[in-house]
Amino acid sequence: ADLFGEEITSTPLTKLPYKGVVFQQWLWNRSPPLFFKAMAEAATTDGLDAQRAALLKTVGDDALQQFARDYVDGRIASAAGPPFAKPFLSIKETVDSSRVLNTGVEPLTLQYRQLTLASGDWHLSSGPKETLWSVNDQGAWSGLADSLNVPCGTGHPMILTRLATDDADRNGGVTLARTGECAACDTPPDRDVCIIGRWRVSDAAEEAMMAAWGANSGVAPTVGGGGAVWTFDKDGKMAFTADNVQVFGHADAPPIRTSTTVFADGTQGARWGSKGSGVGDLATCPVSSTFGIMVQTVVSDGETILSSSPLTPVVEGANEAMRASYICSGDNLVIKYEGPRNTMDKDPYWKLTRIKP
Repeated sequence: ADLFGEEITSTPLTKLPYKGVVFQQWLWNRSPPLFFKAMAEAATTDGLDAQRAALLKTVGDDALQQFARDYVDGRIASAAGPPFAKPFLSIKETVDSSRVLNTGVEPLTLQYRQLTLASGDWHLSSGPKETLWSVNDQGAWSGLADSLNVPCGTGHPMILTRLATDDADRNGGVTLARTGECAACDTPPDRDVCIIGRWRVSDAAEEAMMAAWGANSGVAPTVGGGGAVWTFDKDGKMAFTADNVQVFGHADAPPIRTSTTVFADGTQGARWGSKGSGVGDLATCPVSSTFGIMVQTVVSDGETILSSSPLTPVVEGANEAMRASYICSGDNLVIKYEGPRNTMDKDPYWKLTRIKP
């Protein structure tokens, strides 16, 4: 797997017959019939363009991008059980000025990059297939955001990956344009009295939110323990506290089942303000955080555990500004995330119930 990681960034996937076992095993884990079909198509086609077309026809571009994400995450179980090693990612690569990444890459090569954007305003863009650049932004994969604000005194870590599948990749790349210096985070001066208080996220509401947010992932989330509470006080202090929240989910590609457990714990502290009465806009600015998220993944075939990853931190000390809209009435509050991250039309929302004294 280490040799695969060293060569796949410059050598097309179909030119790595032995070292390409990582991809072949991923195909098998996903679907044995798909594996045989892909291998049969590859065997009857000559030349890189023909092999690329065959892969796109049998496997599909969306699945090929999922392979890229799974490889970078270290989620591909080997035939022996343990997952293949993750690729080496450069550490602490801070981008503090405009830059273009991953230009002129060849089709069927896998690109990955770990970096931290310095504070300020950023405009992010890429070539014709912009949405297929995958970005791991503090533990969750999404498409490439259009814009991003990184608060003063902070950095914004992210991992980018893409399996090049189009001729446009030869002339494409990711442009990171720093469009402004950091600006102090501000909140509206008012605070809707309806919001003031302590609010609990119910298990049912949390499961419904996560199911809607990951509607195309094939994962059915279940909250299995702990709880989460939002607190808004009249003086403008806010806290989000997760008390050992556990969320379970699984995705099936028979006979393979991938089960994931997410653990969240800690408190995010912030300042808050709102504009409106009952319905309006809400903004928060970070103050402190002990909040963290850890993930564990188990791959099995229904009878035998093929691989089990260690409990891995994916978010540590997360705290950032938030813009949201809200609806508040009596003992019910709904908060919908509006930014600054671009969540690709999957904006999180929280349905809260007031905790009475």
